[in-house]
This record gives sequence, C-alpha cells and structure tokens, in this order.
Amino acid sequence: MRLLGSELRRLRRPLFFCAALCVICVGLLLTRSGALLGQVASVKGSTSVLAQPFTSPTGVGRVAADLMASIPGLAAILVLAGGHVAGEWSGGTIKPLLLQDGRRWRWIGGKVASLWIGAVVMELIVWAALAVWTIALRHWWPPRPPMALGHGLALALTDVARSLLVLAVFAAIGTLAAVVTRSMLGTLLGGAFLMGGSLALTNIAFTRELPSYWLTGWMRFHTPALGAPYGLWNDRFPPGVPYPGVLVGMVGMVGLLVLAAALSGVVFSRSDVTA
Repeated sequence: MRLLGSELRRLRRPLFFCAALCVICVGLLLTRSGALLGQVASVKGSTSVLAQPFTSPTGVGRVAADLMASIPGLAAILVLAGGHVAGEWSGGTIKPLLLQDGRRWRWIGGKVASLWIGAVVMELIVWAALAVWTIALRHWWPPRPPMALGHGLALALTDVARSLLVLAVFAAIGTLAAVVTRSMLGTLLGGAFLMGGSLALTNIAFTRELPSYWLTGWMRFHTPALGAPYGLWNDRFPPGVPYPGVLVGMVGMVGLLVLAAALSGVVFSRSDVTA
C-alpha cells in the first residue's frame, strides 16, 4: 500500500489535469451535438430519447465512461503512462528507485495499479464536469420527456462498471509501451500502433481476433440510429462478422490485460535500467 500511495502522489502532476481537460473538451462537444440532434428529432415529431443522456446530470456519466473506454481515454492514459512510467528513464530516477526496492514485478504492479486508479479518477472528473455542463444543455435544448435522475444513474453505472476493465487494459498497455520504449513519444506510438492498428484491421481481416473487436463487445458500442455515439470507437465490421457478445468481449479483454501486464514484468525484469 505504501508503494501504491507513493505512485499515486507521483501521478498527481499537471500532465494528469491537462489530459483530463482534453477529454472534458471532447465530452463537451459530444454532448452538445447529442442534445442538439435530439432536440431536432423532437421538433420533427420523432422521439427525443437520444437527447436524454446528454442532458441528464446522472445519465451523462454514460458518456464519460464510454469516452474514457474509447479513443479519448486511450490517448489520455498513454500520455499519463509516458510521463509516469517512461519518465522514470528520461528523468533519471529509475536507478535510485530500484536501489531502494529492487522488486521489479512489484514496481510494475504499482505502475499499472496507479495508472488504473488515476484513470478512474479522471473518469469521475469528466463525469462531474459534464454534469455541470448539462445545466446549460437542458436550458438550450430541453429533452421531452426529461430523464429521471434514478434512471440516468442506472444507465451510467452500468457503463462505468464496464469501463473499469477497459481502463485497466489501457493502463497495462501504456505500461508495456513505456517499459519497452522508455520515452513519451515511444509510449504514444507503441500504444497507438497496438490499438490503432487493431481498429484499422477491424474492417479488413482477423476481426474476431482483434482487441478492438473485444472492446466493442464488452462495452456494447453500437452507433445510434441518429446522433453522435457515446464512445468514439469503430463498431462497424465486415459483412458476415457478427457483433461480439459480452462474454467474448470480457474474455478477450481479461486475456489482454493479463498478457500486457505479464509482458511488462518480463521485459522490465530482464532489462538494463542504467540508461
């Protein structure tokens, strides 16, 4: 617990709040578009259910969770991993840390766990910011009928709970990329190569064997018939490839988490830390 507390204190840096602000800005644009499109549908006589999560202080937690479990959250966690893990090499602090405690697997576990907790805190910050933003959205484009607070909370907590596994996977991938490359740029490129390459291949081949396919199934990312999606993630697959089930997504994501964490430990335990 002492190691985890120390890592969390080290994670409390301007980089964390800058990353959170970027995700919040994406959320502000997404919720604005969703509320506006929902109001347009209402004016045309269609249902305005689409606008409800975007203008509900509790329901907007679904947007925050899906953003953090998709491309904006992945980018934010990779940036944090670049500063929090790879920064130990660029800052010259890795060797003194290991001289104090040479248990490298324990160090890797502390990094992954602290990144995961930091990502969860960031998700809650994004939710709080968007909840305040919904006050203006409800004034400009009121949904008809409005979503009850209890209903919105039930919808949000489901996605928030699912996002916890995805955030852990992103933290493990960021740690692995940072340990392998030992630089901020390398961490960003390494994580982007793995997940971005998976997204690019989803529409070409090996769809069912790709992390992006598993994530879609676990988070249940489906593009709404009208309006902006909750999560910024590819959920369109080649003809004949069915949408993944929740169980397939969970097994794939858990396997990816274990693999990324294990590879991080193996690489770090066998690497030279004098650089």
